[in-house]
Amino acid sequence: MQPSELRLFCQLKSAWGHSVRDFQLANIGEFVTKQTFAMVFKQAWVKATTIEAAIKVFCRSRSLPLNPSYVLESVKQQPSQPEPAGM
Repeated sequence: MQPSELRLFCQLKSAWGHSVRDFQLANIGEFVTKQTFAMVFKQAWVKATTIEAAIKVFCRSRSLPLNPSYVLESVKQQPSQPEPAGM
């Protein structure tokens, strides 16, 4: 996984925990089931996947704003060497 994906899933995991807690507080004695999963997940998804969160993920991964010099500095500049024959 890419670092940006890990950050997004970290936020989603946290929001999921809060959504499950909220569901259980509103429905004492009930658990998240196949029938209620989509409703609880939707609440977590809406909380975690905002435009602002996506922008932060891309900025922290240095994907935005586009900075070609950063990309060129981070890429190995040496050409690859062919492997010896017979390997």
